[in-house]
Amino acid sequence: MAFYVRIFLCSILFRQHAGGKAGRIGVSVCLYITLFGAGTVFILLAAENMKTLFCNIGGIAISQCYWILIVAAVLCPLLWLGTPKDFWPLAFGAAAATAIAVLLVVIQAAEDAQPDVQQTSTGFSAFFLAFGTMAFAFGGHPTFPTVQDDMKEGRKFGKAVLFAYIMIILLYIPIIVTGFAVYGDKLEHNILKNMTSGGLQYASLILVTLHLLTASNIVWSAVFQETEEILKVPKHFGWKRALVRTGLLLIAVFIAESIPTFGVLLDLLGASTMSFLAFIFPCLFYLILTRQFKAAAVESGEIDRLPAGIFDIPLWEKTLIYEIIIVGLFAAVSGTYAGFSELVAPAAFTRPCYLAGASANTCEG
Repeated sequence: MAFYVRIFLCSILFRQHAGGKAGRIGVSVCLYITLFGAGTVFILLAAENMKTLFCNIGGIAISQCYWILIVAAVLCPLLWLGTPKDFWPLAFGAAAATAIAVLLVVIQAAEDAQPDVQQTSTGFSAFFLAFGTMAFAFGGHPTFPTVQDDMKEGRKFGKAVLFAYIMIILLYIPIIVTGFAVYGDKLEHNILKNMTSGGLQYASLILVTLHLLTASNIVWSAVFQETEEILKVPKHFGWKRALVRTGLLLIAVFIAESIPTFGVLLDLLGASTMSFLAFIFPCLFYLILTRQFKAAAVESGEIDRLPAGIFDIPLWEKTLIYEIIIVGLFAAVSGTYAGFSELVAPAAFTRPCYLAGASANTCEG
């Protein structure tokens, strides 16, 4: 019988196996910040795509601030669905939309290619901001436990993750190479804005926006379920679930209206909390849990009935783990500093929507 716990990411700390109460609180804080931020980034990017689409098609200037509200309104009913098992077709739709969009971007970039593309030099800040972007791109760790819990064959989770990362790399590499080789120093956070206005760009904007809308429930799932567990919301659909999830979405909308630039927020999140969730915490807890389980087996006498060396971590593996922790910690601190500096820099500062007024209703930016 499967053991169901809605506080998924913290279940590795359950009953103080690793990190105790402080560890559970630390992971929960990182989880909330990361997934709240990721959900907000999805809303911002979808709003930006819609603004670009309407501006390029007919010169219709609708403020991104209004698009944030429109996207949230469309997204709200989708977020009332339960766990990933209740909306798995959306995941397939999101993946298909992304794959087609990548193909369209590459085709359009081939048409946009020009000789003598200028490249920018990479300094300390740019390098660690890029690290934040990559950490965000590969940081699905907070949602992994929710997915595994809903799998019919949870033992195949490792294969599923490996397949997922292979597919992600196959989708990312063409975009990375295209952006570097074709657009160079003119590359924006959102490569879709670099594409020449036309059918391919319009289709790409729509497909990526569909991906963001359909994948948002997966991103939000862990936060929703942990919050509902704390507030003792029933597991079946009801008004309490709708109220809690709508309330959390409204908080994300307020954040999006306050920081209406998705790229800066993405870099900061990736470098800070996502680095801890993806690199530091998994390695650290693995070491702690292995040591604690070995001590428990010795104390109970079970160690004599287990295969020899079952709890021993090879030197090469331990060295690699410590290297990941050290590099991840250094990158997290450096990337957080670079991301926060970019966020507060006067040149990059964007006025909150509720202070921008009518000046936001333009197709510029």
